[in-house]
Amino acid sequence: MDDPGGRLAPRRRRRGEETPGRLQARRAAGFLFALVLTLLLAFNGGGYDVVIRHQVSLAVWAVIALGLGIGVLPRAKLTPACWVALGGFAALAGLTLLSHVWTESDERTTEELARVLQYMGLVVLAYLALNRYTWRGAAMGFATAALVVPFFAVGARLFPDLLTDHVAAAFGIDRLSYPLDYWNGVACWGAMAAGVGLVLGSNSSRSSIRAAALATVPVAVLSVYLTYSRFGVAALAVAAIAAVAVSKHRWTAGGNGLIAGAGCGLAILVAHSHDQIAHATGNAGAGTVVLALVAAGVLCAGAAVATFRAGLDRVRMDVGTARVALVASIVGALLVAGALHGPLNRAWDQFKNDKPPAAAGGTGRFATLGGTRYTVWTTAVHAFKSDPWRGIGPGAFEFYWDKHGKGREFARDAHSLYIEEAAELGIPGLIALLVALGGLLWAAIQARMRWRRRREIAAGSALIAVFVVFLAYAGIDWMWELGAIGTLAIGGGAVAGAGGLDRAERWQLGRWTRSAMAVAALLAGAVQVPGLISTERTRAGESALARGDAARAKDLADQAITAEDWAASPYAARAEAVERIGNLAEAKRDAQQAIDREPDNWRNHLLLARIEAEQGDRPGALGQIAVARRLAPRIPYLVSFSPYMQQIDSLLGSGGKAATPRPSAAP
Repeated sequence: MDDPGGRLAPRRRRRGEETPGRLQARRAAGFLFALVLTLLLAFNGGGYDVVIRHQVSLAVWAVIALGLGIGVLPRAKLTPACWVALGGFAALAGLTLLSHVWTESDERTTEELARVLQYMGLVVLAYLALNRYTWRGAAMGFATAALVVPFFAVGARLFPDLLTDHVAAAFGIDRLSYPLDYWNGVACWGAMAAGVGLVLGSNSSRSSIRAAALATVPVAVLSVYLTYSRFGVAALAVAAIAAVAVSKHRWTAGGNGLIAGAGCGLAILVAHSHDQIAHATGNAGAGTVVLALVAAGVLCAGAAVATFRAGLDRVRMDVGTARVALVASIVGALLVAGALHGPLNRAWDQFKNDKPPAAAGGTGRFATLGGTRYTVWTTAVHAFKSDPWRGIGPGAFEFYWDKHGKGREFARDAHSLYIEEAAELGIPGLIALLVALGGLLWAAIQARMRWRRRREIAAGSALIAVFVVFLAYAGIDWMWELGAIGTLAIGGGAVAGAGGLDRAERWQLGRWTRSAMAVAALLAGAVQVPGLISTERTRAGESALARGDAARAKDLADQAITAEDWAASPYAARAEAVERIGNLAEAKRDAQQAIDREPDNWRNHLLLARIEAEQGDRPGALGQIAVARRLAPRIPYLVSFSPYMQQIDSLLGSGGKAATPRPSAAP
């Protein structure tokens, strides 16, 4: 048969165009990478620990360097918004590096530099490796991880014999902390998961996916409830608003949200009615709660299918009506705010009160806003005012709080990403952070405006909702420090932005440009190595010392010092090991080295005080105790009747090392 138009001949692929098989493989790889990475961090204490964060960051930067080196990357053409985000992260990393000139702790600042580079690595990898053809796999990987974790969180409360909430058990509290080891982290994650479920349940192209996604919302909301986190409730509201705002089918999202809310209410009422579940004292009633969750899930799934088949997606509001509705909403909000003027003032007064909530736990926490958060924030603001252009140094807020704070609460972070960044890196650091996060959001919104297919809108909008919840929650708590939440939000935001990028031609970069970028990636990964080795060796040394093997502990501390000579912790660890061996003169030198590297860390002064007490140097020991008390006047370890101080007094009274028992290590 003749084919003059060439319609029957196979189409010749353009250079650089993906085959269907390769395209699916890239999407599958992105899905697995995002899913495994996020869950790995989530189930390792939320990714808070420095070791797992360093390991993940090192792996990410190694992938980037390898991809650039062999020419696989970049796969996308970056937009101005992407460059703004990358520029913000680069500026933040550069300022953190520069702050070594004035910081109070090179060790803490290096750790913060590694954290910034960890998040920057996720953004770089997403922007270089993904484009509008391949991004959806990674997006669904992050979305799936978001939906999975609340099931394990609630499972830890319902089936404590299978999943152990170690934080709740250790402190005897009823606030759900598994698997992130922090109740507010679980609340933030649950709110993000609820947003994902609502977006996917209202925008996906298949009714089965809508049903499955919306059915997860009651589990996510119950996980938030069981943390008894007050801002967790607010975060759920933020998630609902964001989900509706970014959805294509807003009427569907609103209707599904209302029905899902009814299902969530059912699950919460049933859980609340069983004391052992509500107060984490057992699992009596777990079966009933499971049935309630199943019933709520079936209700949500049915709602998703019903709204899909009823054609609610086709309901639209014309521009004029939308404007009227927007104005009416604003006016209504102002009227409500005016009507609640008195209660809002009382709530603000409670929030400024540094007394803990009157109720010991449970739902009683929702009845008051009292706590120490306002005190921590105001202390961070004072730190910012002390040097608004340089800050006190990344990671140094703990020392400032110990010295100037007014509460007895231990605080390593300022419980607000934005206030803490201003305190530790001044105005330039805050601007760099806002540019980085704003660039991510800008790129994601630009991509959202470009998407046309339901599957793209569903996957990408879900991640935008996640990122919005993170931006809100990071303002009131240390979600930035929880690597799992940061990875889900920042990595997800970057993937959403990559959904609007055009494909780049292979080998578009020159050999020298790619080589330079690969070297830069290797250097960024290399920043993770000293802290990783030092921390691992220091912890291994502590374990050896606990077993009584002081010689091994000293060898491991030597290795930690070799890896990170500028850090105080390895020197303090070696001082304790050498002290145990009996070489007090060398132990004193190491303790002084730790003080030189962190002069405002009261623990190092207390360590030196003990060593000098063992030497019989009463003036030296008392002098170091005085310095420690000046640096941390509210620390209970430093009061005269504390066990630690009594042990030091015993050493001084007996003339030194003849005293028994030997004092424990400084806290």
